[in-house]
Amino acid sequence: TTVMNTGAITAPEIIQVYVSPLQRGSSDPLINLVYFEKMEIQNGESHQLNIKVSTTLLETAQHDGTRKLVPGRYRVYVGGHHPFDEQANEGTSGKCVSADITISN
Repeated sequence: TTVMNTGAITAPEIIQVYVSPLQRGSSDPLINLVYFEKMEIQNGESHQLNIKVSTTLLETAQHDGTRKLVPGRYRVYVGGHHPFDEQANEGTSGKCVSADITISN
């Protein structure tokens, strides 16, 4: 994804990656923050980001405390804020981008 500072001054940005299961069990979280990176962006500059999310970051905590990669469909969100933050989505920071992925056995 590309991050651009369209403002008049250099500003910090925190890029966030969230994952949400599209088929949730009753004890599954609605969404998980799996990665973030803080960067300073000069006014008028843009940065191309290549983010690799390890499968260990997609694991779900089980009732016994172990972690497991659960097969299924997930939506991955990337942006400068929580993807369900309606106020931020309407503001100048822009909407999060998303893509669906499938994890198989």
